Amino acid sequence: MHYTNRYNLPPSLVDVINNKTYDLSESDPNRIGVTTLINPPITRLLTVRHWKELEEDVSDHLWRITGNAYHYILAKTDSKDRLIEEKLIEIVDGITIVGKLDLYEQKYKSIEDYKVTSVWAIKLGNKEEWGKQLNCYAWLLRKAKLEVKEAYINAILRDWRKKESKKYKDYPQIPFSRIKVDLWSFDEQQKFVEERVKLYKSVMNLPDNELPICSPEERWAKKDVWAVYKYNNKTAMRLFDTEDEAIDFTYNVSCKTRIEERKGVDMKCQDYCLVNSFCKYWKDKKPLAKNVRKSI
Repeated sequence: MHYTNRYNLPPSLVDVINNKTYDLSESDPNRIGVTTLINPPITRLLTVRHWKELEEDVSDHLWRITGNAYHYILAKTDSKDRLIEEKLIEIVDGITIVGKLDLYEQKYKSIEDYKVTSVWAIKLGNKEEWGKQLNCYAWLLRKAKLEVKEAYINAILRDWRKKESKKYKDYPQIPFSRIKVDLWSFDEQQKFVEERVKLYKSVMNLPDNELPICSPEERWAKKDVWAVYKYNNKTAMRLFDTEDEAIDFTYNVSCKTRIEERKGVDMKCQDYCLVNSFCKYWKDKKPLAKNVRKSI
């Protein structure tokens, strides 16, 4: 992994980021963390295989430093009746599963996971992924003979705005949100872990171009839509799933309009995937020009 410093961040920050980086190309392929387990295998496999070729800017790690700071402070709190930053390990079919919990409250038998994230993430983000993560932690705790009754995401909202909290009823009232995660039964958790391990083992030795691609949900895929505009406006009047629906709409408006096809975007692939340049799906995906249709 090579880090760039395009925005001239101070050496102290660069050193912090470099010191937190581990050479994943040397990692044990039979040892994976919970967050790796729940994510598509292609992400980890391409990361490990191309570690020496990957490049990332240090600025991409700034929020991660903030998250690490919260975890550091958490680790300094009173540990009586609490397991803090506890590492749990289980072996399933030859694969070692490792989970490091932020906090387990023994008094309440609850998992408390802390995340520094955005307001958008808690309103529209992938809570299913959080559910899988915390259920894997619950499985590890239950395997260790500890009871789990509840699980929570404690989200610290880095982009919260007081003005927005007064303006919108569904906006968080403080820069914090506590989200309860539905716990599965132990049998459901066990089945999920076994299926994920089976998937990883089935693709571990496949070449890059044969690795299974991420699902649309995992790619944060937005579908194609047709937008209807007043002829010279930049903001669409309405969005439609099909061109025919868009055309029908134009028959019922008196103004001059235009219709544009907005091609769907894989948001995670485009903006958040470290290994997209090595992914066959992304390399084969060609940008398509907009189809523009005018109507009276």
